[in-house]
Amino acid sequence: GAGPAGLAAALRAVRSGASVTLVEAGDQVGGLCRTMRSEGCRHDLGGHIPFLRSDDRVRWAEDLLGTDLIWVDRPVARVEDGRIRPGRYIDQQPQRMDDAVMPDGTAAGELGATVGAAFRDRVVRPYMEQVDGWPLEVIAADRAVKLRDEQRAPDGFWFPPGGIGMLMDAMEQAIRDAGGDVRLGTPMTSLRHAGGRVTGVEVGGGNPGFIEAGSVISAVTPGLVVRAADP
Repeated sequence: GAGPAGLAAALRAVRSGASVTLVEAGDQVGGLCRTMRSEGCRHDLGGHIPFLRSDDRVRWAEDLLGTDLIWVDRPVARVEDGRIRPGRYIDQQPQRMDDAVMPDGTAAGELGATVGAAFRDRVVRPYMEQVDGWPLEVIAADRAVKLRDEQRAPDGFWFPPGGIGMLMDAMEQAIRDAGGDVRLGTPMTSLRHAGGRVTGVEVGGGNPGFIEAGSVISAVTPGLVVRAADP
């Protein structure tokens, strides 16, 4: 998958000396992080924020883009009941909390311990489960901690001047420049394995075939991987 996670993993791998083939079912990279163009205007497909909160991450992105990032002097907000409110869903705090639960290593326990079970289920659960695609009870507590504490933008954020798709396109080009093979229109159809080890990936689309590989990095929905690896 050549969304932001797949692109970043492939770029890191190929720059570390690995032989990399990145396959993507769609006809362009970026997944949901794309910038659309229509009648001379650009708009992102959804609202995306790269959390570049350290100088080295900003320099990494600017080197990749070949241009400066722009600073968006605007805090992250959400829409609730038809009104724009500051902060993300996971940043909110209840007015009172009398139903805290014990942390148990899951996102459900971590959030229930900090905002209470009722507030968690009403405000945070729909957001996190839509983003992650799993119930809070099977998402690790570390995921909730990172999302809540490390991925915040209360004062504003750095952003590619050409939209989020500009960063996706730059990663694709950097992978190709480093010798990686990026195949668009190439869906994974099955994941071959033997003796507990991956042996390769069957792909379809316009150029079907078998890609031999001793390691696979999955950046697609885990359920798809499970079904592709059957049995």
